[in-house]
Amino acid sequence: MFVIKGQHLHHKKFIDTLLSSVDMTEESFLYLLQYLTTLEFLEIDSSEFNTVNAITGESIELLTKKHNLINWFSSIKFPASLPALVFDKFNETDVEEFFKRGTKLKFLKPEYMDYIHVIGIMGEGIHVVDSMETVKQIVKEQQQKDKHYQPGQTLRNYVLQDTLEDVATFEGYKFHLRVWLVVVVRDKKISVYISNYHTYEFSKELYNVKRLKERSVFNSHKHQNTKNAFFPMERPDRWTIADTSKAMKRITKYLKIVFKEQHEFKPNYKFKNGFTILGADVLLDNQQNPYILEINAQPNLYKTFDSMFPEYLHLGMGGAPLQLFSTLYGTPEKRTTPFSKPLQTFYDAKYTNSESIKDAVKEIFTVSIELESAESYLLYQTMNCRKRKTTTRKAKRSPILSLE
Repeated sequence: MFVIKGQHLHHKKFIDTLLSSVDMTEESFLYLLQYLTTLEFLEIDSSEFNTVNAITGESIELLTKKHNLINWFSSIKFPASLPALVFDKFNETDVEEFFKRGTKLKFLKPEYMDYIHVIGIMGEGIHVVDSMETVKQIVKEQQQKDKHYQPGQTLRNYVLQDTLEDVATFEGYKFHLRVWLVVVVRDKKISVYISNYHTYEFSKELYNVKRLKERSVFNSHKHQNTKNAFFPMERPDRWTIADTSKAMKRITKYLKIVFKEQHEFKPNYKFKNGFTILGADVLLDNQQNPYILEINAQPNLYKTFDSMFPEYLHLGMGGAPLQLFSTLYGTPEKRTTPFSKPLQTFYDAKYTNSESIKDAVKEIFTVSIELESAESYLLYQTMNCRKRKTTTRKAKRSPILSLE
């Protein structure tokens, strides 16, 4: 028996169909909406359940709360983070001192929840500021909007962070990458998996450093722009294949450092096994340096990731990574799951166009995926075939030059 927690009702139909395709009937899993109910309120015997896709523990608290993560980055002088000041009490001296160093323009990011409305999610509430007085005014206005705030009360959490002017662009748009991570706890052993391609999230308007204060220029989130692209198969402006390879390796390197230090996870409630899906937002500059902006505990599962759902659940059930994920931390078990055989069948096939991928998913998993999902996998497969051939040729001429 499995417990699957979702965010929206439209996920339920997709998951129902997907599980049915591998002979897991509705009786073999329990589906919960993320915001409507929690396991603690259900009168159930947790021994009946094998896996719940909910993780708790100290590391989740540190990694998925922006102010905690940035405070930790500052304390260890983490190189893949932008300089930042975190405050819950407005101190003019601290803010003034922070403006004297680093970039002239700063991002001001609030982070709190007033039970119904979430601030600091999907880029909401973020401002580009250039003075202590501007910060003071914005904080004051935000307090007035927060019906739970009382004068003199500690602020929820604010992050004042350097901007990145030399930001990488794609077709002229500012972007950040969404890196997908799956954390699995099985028999008290921790494994973390990272996606082998990442998705772009774009600003609404073309990037112009002189217009950096404008929200449509700096805010890069999925709902701002419907353009789709996939890294490293599609490269940022003026980047070479070597540049994207360098950036991929650096992203993996720094996230590996994060999870090597932060691996205190356990299944939610009384369950023996558990897993969770995380989304790391990563900004890149034009020297291929990554900056980890935040790690989301409840990343939106856009339709682009329909093709990843089988592997998410496969990993959550303890299966080894297959095509779209690789091990970031820990040692994956080689156990099989109901998804092992159909996933291997799908990955072993060679596809020539997106429609054939859509047809294959429909035939193997009896679910329909969006065309953009099929296009992303076609790009990924094409890149991998080209990389394997290139690496083989180099290895024959000079093993020293091999990327492996």
